[in-house]
Amino acid sequence: MAGKEKTAWDRLLDVPQWAVAIAVFACLIIPVLHPLGLPVPVGAPAADYIKAIKEIPPGSNVLFFQEMSGSGWDETKGSFTATLKYLWSKKINVVIVAVYADAAPTTLWGIDYANPKRFGVKYGENYVFLGYVPGEEVMVAGFRDSIRARVSTDYMGTPLDKIPLMQKVDSWKDVVAIFVNFSTGTAMDKYVRQWYATHPEIPQLWMTASGNEMSTVSYWVAGMAKGYLSGPTGGAAMEGFIGEPALAAKITDMKNLASIPTLVMVLIGNIAYWGKRLSGRR
Repeated sequence: MAGKEKTAWDRLLDVPQWAVAIAVFACLIIPVLHPLGLPVPVGAPAADYIKAIKEIPPGSNVLFFQEMSGSGWDETKGSFTATLKYLWSKKINVVIVAVYADAAPTTLWGIDYANPKRFGVKYGENYVFLGYVPGEEVMVAGFRDSIRARVSTDYMGTPLDKIPLMQKVDSWKDVVAIFVNFSTGTAMDKYVRQWYATHPEIPQLWMTASGNEMSTVSYWVAGMAKGYLSGPTGGAAMEGFIGEPALAAKITDMKNLASIPTLVMVLIGNIAYWGKRLSGRR
């Protein structure tokens, strides 16, 4: 029995698999090579984060608690580096501390990627990395009252009394905001207990993995965090704000572009189906 003759609508569905594979690969590789910065939804928490960071006076000091290790780094590295770029562009001094030991390598990588030399800022004068300081919540509370009481050197072993910036920054009295980059769903609790409960006038700006959205949003609603960046989408929003699509935009661009081949195939399928149906060739 001869096979049923294919109609034009049938042939429309004969898209070679290799063509689909090439299209998907291209949509994935293009953003990796060159992030496009395609538009992302800027939610209210991210908008508040951007609003709060814009209100930090140039030349002031901020304290940055970095908790994100390599396991979740892809989620927040865009937020971290874009935030540093903005702070440095406004000549805002940054003191960074790693809350966990495995957050120190990502911190150094992020600092290097943000490229402080590009902004004319100098280590020791405009930014300092204190390395990993153990203690977690005890350390966070200790830094509130006196950094010198918890640590005596930076990550390279340089005494704090030889670092110009650390002559100006020692406690909550010397900073105008704190930044927190965290990974777990309860990590932010200690900053609320140890900083907001005692000094609610110091704004907290957070960045976290997208999976923590539901445990983070309530703190923002309550005003304990002035704003936060959630996952690559939040990071892409911050990159869009500074006009430099980069690490986060690569991820969001890949997600956006990779959906195009799927949508095209769905469109072709629907055209073929309705074309056959309306022509009576089913």
